[in-house]
Amino acid sequence: ANAKEWQYQEVCYWLNQIEFAQYIPTFAKHKIDGEILLRDMSATILHEDLEVRRFHTGKIVREIQKLKQVWLFFWYLFECAFILLYDLFRLIKIAISAKTQIGELQTLTSRLEKEKKETEEKMEELMNRPKIQDDEMIIRKEEYEAINKEMARLAEQVDRSEEELTKAKEAVVPAQETASKFLEEEVFFSNSKIKHN
Repeated sequence: ANAKEWQYQEVCYWLNQIEFAQYIPTFAKHKIDGEILLRDMSATILHEDLEVRRFHTGKIVREIQKLKQVWLFFWYLFECAFILLYDLFRLIKIAISAKTQIGELQTLTSRLEKEKKETEEKMEELMNRPKIQDDEMIIRKEEYEAINKEMARLAEQVDRSEEELTKAKEAVVPAQETASKFLEEEVFFSNSKIKHN
């Protein structure tokens, strides 16, 4: 367990482990718990308030420092895990957003391609019409130019849509790579924790 969360009984057990059982009654009397041990304890308090002999205070202080290092190590692991989880959720959100955007762009591209095809069919139909009289030529010419302009617009939209679709697909790849790296780091931290314990 985290030494900072120890009850005074666990602190007494720790004293016994480091071979200072003679001070257990005093520590128990003052209910010295893990938080007091790690945050407030000093050589002066040990000697003056808890009646620890001066030649024992140095070793007890060193043992407390060891507990602090272990506590800081676990706190560091917790912070790393929190940061990695936050990054993972952010990457999942990006991936979902990119997937949605890709779907929308694919739908848009399909619609534009359909419109382009319909416009091309209109153009072909116009080109295949029988010859027209001079007084109809102006109207047909305007229709031809309007269809031609519409085809150019649709072609430009299709190109832009395909370019955005490519960018969206490329954005998903780094997110997937980072997610894989995250999983590898999680395994590393888990293994490190097991080895430390």
